Formats: sequence, structure tokens, C-alpha cells
Amino acid sequence: MSLPRLSVEHHTHPVRIVDDLSSSHLQDPSDIGVRMLHQAGFGSAMWLRTQGSGGGALLMFAAKEHGAYRDEHAELIANVAGQLTHALDRTVFTEGLVVSAVQGLAKLAESRDTDTGDHLTRMALYASLVAEELGRSGPYHGQISAAYVRAIHQFAPMHDIGKVGLGDDILRKPGALTPAERAEMERHPAIGAEVLRRCEAQMNAVGQSIFRMAIDIAEAHHERFDGTGYPARLAGHAIPLAARIVAVADVFDALTSRRAYKEAWPVDRALAMLESEAGRQFDPDIVAAFQRALPRILDVYEQFGNAKADIDDDVLPVRGEERVPSDSAAVLSGHPQ
Repeated sequence: MSLPRLSVEHHTHPVRIVDDLSSSHLQDPSDIGVRMLHQAGFGSAMWLRTQGSGGGALLMFAAKEHGAYRDEHAELIANVAGQLTHALDRTVFTEGLVVSAVQGLAKLAESRDTDTGDHLTRMALYASLVAEELGRSGPYHGQISAAYVRAIHQFAPMHDIGKVGLGDDILRKPGALTPAERAEMERHPAIGAEVLRRCEAQMNAVGQSIFRMAIDIAEAHHERFDGTGYPARLAGHAIPLAARIVAVADVFDALTSRRAYKEAWPVDRALAMLESEAGRQFDPDIVAAFQRALPRILDVYEQFGNAKADIDDDVLPVRGEERVPSDSAAVLSGHPQ
């Protein structure tokens, strides 16, 4: 049985070959890549790091048997490294361009409401902090990756993108919505999901997938944990996790932000509202994670908390057709019932 080989260098692209992962792991337990492959049952591995203008990547090959990779394999991989780097740059550029365009559309939807500010910035940060906390402890411990946290920060601002399909007569109406107008307002999750599904279809056509989480958020952030939300009346864990997280972040920002006709609620009062709606409007695990993350959430609140929020009454806690508690309706709703 051969000992692990040192890295094989070719041009500017280092290709590392390890003939025996078990021996290499014993020699250097701190090597995370070797440890993960060894624990997964692989015997040997070869990997290449690439670095382009859009970022870096790690291309990894692993085999069950020892000594599966030879110098000629490293030579081949090193020779195609330039093409891989170019492809990576192109992919990162394409994804960034598309996501930026859709984020711009989300900001356009936000700007059409009368009260604007840093709502998208705050609620995206709140959502990512809650997601990160969920991965640290509780039922989702170890199940939420750094990539998931980054994605929810990236896509949470698209939650109300469907408002681009609503008329100003509804979005800017100062008084109560009629039943017909309320029904039209409640179409915006479905409109947003359809917009993003078309974006995803375009990306799928070129072999990429970007907007899956964004679709979940846009479509389901008005669902309620007890199944009385809209548009599909999903309940419990049938509601996508990202949408459950964004629902809590969105309402907290609604409660703690000023609008033209109301002052911001104190944080303690907003937290009490979240707690009272745990198990009804919100997933109790998400509310608990929000409370655990509160010190970092308050840092965001202190930095951006004086801005007016882009909110409407459809993010506010409701029980069936009744708003709870009753004294919150006039304060929080731009369209009082």
C-alpha cells in the first residue's frame, strides 16, 4: 500500500493526488478534505483548485480503491483547468446578472408602495440570521449550510415581487380594501411565483437552476402554520422552510418600522406578537430561533431601524378573517378592515 503523494503541480493549477486517504487522514487529521472523503468511504482522491475573476472552485474526483489516480490523470486535469476556470467565470457572471435583474424588479415592486425605505435590506438580514441560528441548534441543527444562509439573504427580497402585477389603485389606496380588492391583493404571491418560474425555466434551458428558493419564498410567505393562509392554504412543514423564515422576518420588520400614520412598535411588543402567533401564523421553531438570534437582529435594527418600511396589511397576524389583537388593526394596516 503506497503512502499519500504530495501535491502534483502543473503550470499554475495545483492538482493534488492522495493514493491512500486513510493513511493521509492519520498523518494529518486536520485536513478537512481528506477527512470528509475518508469518512465517506473513499480510498483515494484527486482534486484541482481553480481561481478566476468570478471566484474559486474545487474540482474533486474520488474512488473507492487506493491508488486510482496517476500522474497522467493530473496532467490531463491541469491542461483543462483554463477551460474550467473560464466556464466558472461565465457561470458566475450569468447567475449574477440574472439575479441582479430580478432583484431590481423586486425593488421596483417595493418602490410602488407609498412607504419605502430599507425594508428589503432589513428583512433579508433578519431572515439570514434566523436561518443561521436554525442551523446551530434545534430540529434543523446541522441541516442548514452556509450556502442556504447566503441564498435566503439573496432571495428574501423577492418575496413581494408579485406586486408588479397589481395596480396602483390597490397598492396606493389609503383606505380599506373592498373584498374584490382584497382578493386581487392576495394574488401577488401567485404572480410572483409565476414571474420567478419563468426566470427559472430560462436558466434551466441553459443547464442552470437559480430561483428554486425564490419561488418558494414568493409563493408561500403568506401561508400560515395553521393552514389558514393563502394562496394554497398550506399548513405546518408543507410550507417551504425558507418561506416560513421570511414570514417571521417580514412581520417583525412590519411591526418595528415607522409608517406615515404610525410609530414603530417597541421590540418587546413585536416579540410578544410573534410569540402569541407561534403555532398559528408562524412556525414555533422559527420564532424560537428568531429569539435566540435577537442580539444580532437588534444590531441590524439599530443600524436601519429608523426607516419607514414597505409593508402592507397582508403581512400582519390574522386569525381567519379577524385581525388579532383587535387594537393592532388600525395601527398596522394601511388598508383597515
